[in-house]
Amino acid sequence: LGERLDASKRAKECGLKLNWVKGDIQQLPFGDGSFDAVIMTKVLCSVTDQRIALQEISRVLTKGGRLGYVEHVAADQGSFLEAQQLVMDPLQQAIAGNCHLHRDTDRLIERSVRGAADGQDALFDRLESADRYQVWQMWPITQQAAGIVTK
Repeated sequence: LGERLDASKRAKECGLKLNWVKGDIQQLPFGDGSFDAVIMTKVLCSVTDQRIALQEISRVLTKGGRLGYVEHVAADQGSFLEAQQLVMDPLQQAIAGNCHLHRDTDRLIERSVRGAADGQDALFDRLESADRYQVWQMWPITQQAAGIVTK
């Protein structure tokens, strides 16, 4: 609660008002085209259906709206880190709120972009940027991905 109050105070100093809403990313409580941007950080690792979550994000974005994301993702196939993820994944899900260590989240987002997606499966029009990198201090969620897609 303290962090929310602090963030609200800082926003007010900038002439902004923050509204805190509790919801489910797979069924967002907002109308179609409500937002110019959505920022998502370490979310899709724990949702039941990543595709539905991305559909919801696309739904609430305006035409030309942008999704910025930072997610931990599956390590490169055949790597020692991938082996660790696969061994630890069931325990991780049990103790960390369904957080999956080995999901191809960045690839799923990239496949949701027009041109990579099949016809009506396209949720976004353009991939602005996409990057994969490792942050060893965050082991076992070492493999990270960040990017921006535009609707």
